[in-house]
Parts: sequence; structure tokens; C-alpha cells
Amino acid sequence: MNTLEETLVPSSALGRDRAVWANSPDGLHPRKLCVILDAENYLCNVGLGAILARSEAAGEIGAMTCLLVPFVTPEVRHSEYTCHPGFARFLVDDLMTWARGRFPSLESGGHAILGLSLSGLQAGFTALRHPGVFTTVACQSPSAWYRDEYLRDQVDPTATVKADFRISVGSEETAFDVVHEPGRLHQKASQKDSCQRLSTALKSAGHTVDFSVYDGGHDAECWAEEMPDILKWIAERIKI
Repeated sequence: MNTLEETLVPSSALGRDRAVWANSPDGLHPRKLCVILDAENYLCNVGLGAILARSEAAGEIGAMTCLLVPFVTPEVRHSEYTCHPGFARFLVDDLMTWARGRFPSLESGGHAILGLSLSGLQAGFTALRHPGVFTTVACQSPSAWYRDEYLRDQVDPTATVKADFRISVGSEETAFDVVHEPGRLHQKASQKDSCQRLSTALKSAGHTVDFSVYDGGHDAECWAEEMPDILKWIAERIKI
């Protein structure tokens, strides 16, 4: 993985600048890219940098251009990754405007977005809220239980633009009636059950859904283990 280029992206949607880290192989003129939420978790806990480097060296994913968006603080994470319309607008308007300035070869849509846990929830929400911008959506253990499974209710079967979703969750993610700090988020249903119901709703609405249950819980080791396959799945669909 190349050295990350850090920049501040002005955001009218959020009313403040937002840090973003860009990674693109030298000389690449990308048509499409992958936006990765929860940058700190992916880089520090999942080990995404090393996984990307190995996958690129093995020729498994081609030269993938990525924009990594940090969550900044736990409080901001619980705010901006919970089906936040303003943060979705930041991604599809402010961030993509900046990206097209940085990479003029980019197309207007058909990009990929990746997230885990709460950021997986926000990734799915953004793709559904703004159809066509992100049509390849990878959600690792997304918090589909949020607000009585609010995201499932946002799936519109009449929408004409469909997306490819990959949703994975652990066999041990069965806890429910849990309150998550610092945002006091009340998880009434289990991660596993709510992800299954979300996948069913997406399929019924005409989206392509690759749903899987891995052997494990809600932890970075499990997410890291499936990451090479997820990166290949993303690269195949957006033809990086």
C-alpha cells in the first residue's frame, strides 16, 4: 500500500472540514474507486494496509485507488455512522467532488464503499440514500439492529438503480438488549438476526446480495481473515 496522502475536504453538508486519507498507486488514472469508512479501525485493528499490499503484489485486485475516511472520535463515530443524512451527503457530494478534482478520470458513479459494524450500517445507508454513486457495497458485521432496524425499512423495492451488496456477520453475534456507549445506542436485536433480515429485504427489492455467516464474533481478527476475499469481490465488480 502506498503512502497515504492526508487532506482536509471542505464539507458544506457537515459544516466543517473533514480529514481524508487517499491511497492511489503512482501513475494511476482511476475510473472508479473504493471509499473506506472507519479508517482507524481498518488500518490499526484489521491491518488493511498490509492486506492491500499483499493483494496488490499477488495481482489479485489490480491497482486499487482508495479514499479512507477516519471517524475522528468515538462520539463522532456514533453520530456520523448511524444512518446520518448529512454524512451521506458529505460522501456523495463533498468527497466525490474533491476526488474528481484529484483524479479527473473518475466516473460520476459506480464506486465501492466499505465499512464495518456502525460504518457498515452507514455504508449501506449511503448507497441506498443516493442510488448509483456507490453500487458495490461491502458491510462487515453491519449494525443493522440500529433504531429498530431502520435501515431495512429504507430499502425501496421501487428503486430503479440496484447495487451489489456483500454482507457478512459472525455466528457468535447473537447478543441483544445491549446499550453501546458513548452514544447510548440500544441494540434490541442481535447483529446476526438483523443482518439476515436486512439481506432478505435487499434481495426482495432486486439488489444482488452475497450474505455469509463466518465462524466467530464481532472482532477485528474475523474481519481481517475475510478481507482478502472482500477486496477481490470489490475489484471484480468495479473493475479497478
